[in-house]
Amino acid sequence: MNTTTNTLLRFDNAFTASGNATPAATIVGANTTFSSPAFMTLDASNDRLYIADTGDLSVVVYDNISTSTHANHCRAANEPDDSN
Repeated sequence: MNTTTNTLLRFDNAFTASGNATPAATIVGANTTFSSPAFMTLDASNDRLYIADTGDLSVVVYDNISTSTHANHCRAANEPDDSN
């Protein structure tokens, strides 16, 4: 996560990658709604990434993060999960 440009990078095999790895996806732009992303946690069993944004005191949830390539897969933490 780049807090200066509000960019999220997704890497395949992040736990085993080493050296200069190329991101599998770059999530950036107005649709991310990021103001000052500061913390993130991965829920691997549900394939979700949670990002806390201290700029607007919000949490953004990325569903299906292992295959997500753009911000359209995100929702605010208080929005319903339509994936079920």
